[in-house]
Amino acid sequence: MLVITRREGESVILNDNIEVIVLSVDGAQIRLGFNAPQSVLIHRKELYERIQRANREAAANKQTTRLPHFPKPSESANSPSA
Repeated sequence: MLVITRREGESVILNDNIEVIVLSVDGAQIRLGFNAPQSVLIHRKELYERIQRANREAAANKQTTRLPHFPKPSESANSPSA
C-alpha cells in the first residue's frame, strides 16, 4: 500500500486521467473530490461491496425476471394525453 500525505487543495493523479483532490479536512472526516472520465466508475467501498454482493446473488439465482416495458421518449411523446 502506498501511503502519502496531502493537505487541503492538494491532489494525486492516478493512471494519467484520474485526479483525487483533498477538498477539506474536519477532524477525522476528509472530503475528497474526483476528476475522472465518465467511463470511470467511482463508488464508496461499502456501496461497491453491496453492488458486488447483489451481482453475485443475482448470478447465482438462475430464475430470470421479466422487466416491465418502459416507453422510449419518442413513444411517450406520441401517446394521447389524458
